[in-house]
Amino acid sequence: MICAIHQPNFFPWLGYFDKLSRVDAFVLLNQVDYEKSGHSMQCYTNRVGILKNGKSSWIHCPVVREHGAQSICDVRINNKTDWRNELKNTLRECYKSAAYYNDVAEYIFSLISFETNYLSEYNIHIIEELVKHLDLKAKLFRQDQFQTTLHSTELLIELVKAVDCDCYLFGGGGTKYQQDELFEKQGIKLIGQNFQFPHYEQVSQPFVPGVSILDTLFNCGFDGTKYILNANKQQLKTQ
Repeated sequence: MICAIHQPNFFPWLGYFDKLSRVDAFVLLNQVDYEKSGHSMQCYTNRVGILKNGKSSWIHCPVVREHGAQSICDVRINNKTDWRNELKNTLRECYKSAAYYNDVAEYIFSLISFETNYLSEYNIHIIEELVKHLDLKAKLFRQDQFQTTLHSTELLIELVKAVDCDCYLFGGGGTKYQQDELFEKQGIKLIGQNFQFPHYEQVSQPFVPGVSILDTLFNCGFDGTKYILNANKQQLKTQ
């Protein structure tokens, strides 16, 4: 039984959903510190790249600026601005000529319209809906469902055990901070994701990797995105 663990990111990139396609359980870390950057508190929990005029460009969910450490679950959305409609207009401008714009736009815009005051609730709702729409079988959990007491690698181990898994799938960033030997001592097998962003037909060339799942959906549609995720999973099985 394989588990992956990650913060609830804002319209995450394709690699995030590759993880979801390969695991039995996926824990959304909503009680760890929000990794804010600079005055605007930007990080992947509230922003992601899309393709605009052939280059990667940020879209984001505005959040209320706070001083000091703050858990992801406590970060509030700045709903005083009309950011949802502004985001829809940006996506129309960038993807109106994409192959599957007419097929997916209404659904994506309905996700953007979701009303809540909290960033984690907003992101988790979007992730849960996309998991269902892409027919992914991972069971989703939130960190706050469990009485976690540990930190860093020990927290990851605590959560893997809490969802009854014995393998942990980690992405490229995990090698920077996790202590592999602690997993081994607890009898948990480590599996590296080794995700390679697959090329597909975008609205412009050359191909730009690393952008939001929105780019994949507008350019490939739901069936095409499912195909990409399944093909990548099958390729890894044969390696």
